[in-house]
Amino acid sequence: ARAKQLLEEAGYQDTNGDGVLEKDGTPLSVHIVALASQTAQVQLCQVLESDLKQIGFAVSLEVVENINDARSAGAFDLCCESFNMASNGNPTSFINRMFATGGSTNYGGYSNAEVDRLIQEMNAAADLETQYDRIEKISQQIADDCSFIFFAHKYFTGAYNTAKIGNYESQPCEYYILDSSTAPVQ
Repeated sequence: ARAKQLLEEAGYQDTNGDGVLEKDGTPLSVHIVALASQTAQVQLCQVLESDLKQIGFAVSLEVVENINDARSAGAFDLCCESFNMASNGNPTSFINRMFATGGSTNYGGYSNAEVDRLIQEMNAAADLETQYDRIEKISQQIADDCSFIFFAHKYFTGAYNTAKIGNYESQPCEYYILDSSTAPVQ
């Protein structure tokens, strides 16, 4: 109810009674693209579609077999994706690909001169403390810009035998099940 109220306060109204809000004659619409093989993501998008329709959006949900064409063409308003944040335990590569202007997987076209400057400083940092400081600032700016909306996280259950495995720490991403500190128990 609050979301619809905010939209109405911003000047959106359903002028023709079809359930879709308009402003200056333009319907409030969103095109969502999701990958068919990611069934949990498709289900999340279906819930999002339902919720957005309830507050007055016209929603088209396109479930595709190959999401690369839609991403590369920018043929979406929302693209439901699942990412492993960092392939090596350090988010610099992910940040460079996703948030740098012209990054190889920056399909949403995000561009912020301050973030680009911080990325350059992050890449040039001679020590981890400086690098992590820039990562924190970049992360905050991305959140402030609301350039990406992270709206779900998959639970991961891990089980291990403490008699055989030591130094295991659960990680927030399934990608890091084992790291360099994991070791057999002696």
